[in-house]
Amino acid sequence: MKTFVEVSTALVDPIDPLTARFSIEILQHTLLEDGALYERRHVMKEVHTGMRKILENILLDGISKGVFRPEWARDAEKFAINLLGYIDGISLHYLMSRNDFKIREQVEFTLQNVIGMLRSKPEASWGSVRPEGRRIAAGMKH
Repeated sequence: MKTFVEVSTALVDPIDPLTARFSIEILQHTLLEDGALYERRHVMKEVHTGMRKILENILLDGISKGVFRPEWARDAEKFAINLLGYIDGISLHYLMSRNDFKIREQVEFTLQNVIGMLRSKPEASWGSVRPEGRRIAAGMKH
């Protein structure tokens, strides 16, 4: 799951501005009626559906191995949709704010907490991790 998220957010990496620009241009040409890809939106839908299925399968595989709690199986699709929505949103926010925060740090923070929430035996509540590995409560409980 971590690898999937890292690859997805790499598309807006400040080290490679051409990749970020390419991602934005694809989005623009797909969503705008005069865009070159507008009539082929179904292709982007298929790509997104495939990405959701990959995330669903990662979650279900983790459940079958006892890593994630079994009750997440019924919401695997919702989980995938929400995680992809987060990736899209944080990436867009990062680009719109002119890279004024460290995207990898933000994604790691969220992913660490999401994985903790999914685990069969939750190790800690939501919050920042101290250097010694203990979490600092942020006021949100599962």
